[in-house]
Amino acid sequence: MTNSLNHGIRVTNQFDTFSQNNYMVETEDFDYDGGQYVADWHPDDYFGFGAATNIDFQHISEGGEQFPYRTDGIPESLVQNYTIEARQRFVDVGENDYQLDWFGASDWANYTRSYPSGSFYVFARSSGIGAFAMDLDRVVSGAGTTNQVTQRLGHWGAAGRGARTYAWIALTDDGLAAPAVVKLGGVSTLRLTTTTGLCYPNYFMLVPASGINLSASRSGNNIIISFPTQAGVTYRVFYRDDLSAGNWNLLTTVLGDGTVKLAADPSTGTRRFYKVTAP
Repeated sequence: MTNSLNHGIRVTNQFDTFSQNNYMVETEDFDYDGGQYVADWHPDDYFGFGAATNIDFQHISEGGEQFPYRTDGIPESLVQNYTIEARQRFVDVGENDYQLDWFGASDWANYTRSYPSGSFYVFARSSGIGAFAMDLDRVVSGAGTTNQVTQRLGHWGAAGRGARTYAWIALTDDGLAAPAVVKLGGVSTLRLTTTTGLCYPNYFMLVPASGINLSASRSGNNIIISFPTQAGVTYRVFYRDDLSAGNWNLLTTVLGDGTVKLAADPSTGTRRFYKVTAP
């Protein structure tokens, strides 16, 4: 945009296309009273609930903490910039939206739910101060006790820009590049753990992972990966040499235009596995 003097201005705006119908888990609604949960959830259903330390949560107190929503556990506060962050489900019933506060390294919280069935990408909505990282785990045994065994599902990592500035953070595998796909279905307990820094998570969301059909062929000394695309969608092609060890590595990024696109990978003479994701 320019004015009559030909002086220009540029404005960058980021927006998401997530559906508010996606399954979401509010971080302030962690388990209560030793592994209990609300089956038919509505906003602010956990108001006034307590929680059992080392069963439902773990938190290192920072001092001066506030508990306007839960009676104890992990401190929380009203979501900042609510006019921007407000979701329709809260607006419709006139309830408040909260976030966890002072969620620091080694803090964790359990979330038992009857999760929808399928394969999902998982996105966290969080702010933070400086670099921070969180893990998502599944409690595979001992839920509701102090002896819980967990299985790692993926990692979140971001550079925080203050407690009032939220961002979408995609769950990734150990390589911190390829998005992790989580398979769920029925009652299960997931655990959110801060591993680095200080963050203020609001909720995490399950986004159905749709499949992309791809094929591989050989052309000279290259392996050619082909896959259909949609115009304007960015695709990432990953590879790894072993499905049971190592991480997915980014091969290339491709901008879709509605046609079948190709990605070339020099042949190594050994087996190699590929996957394509969007984003």
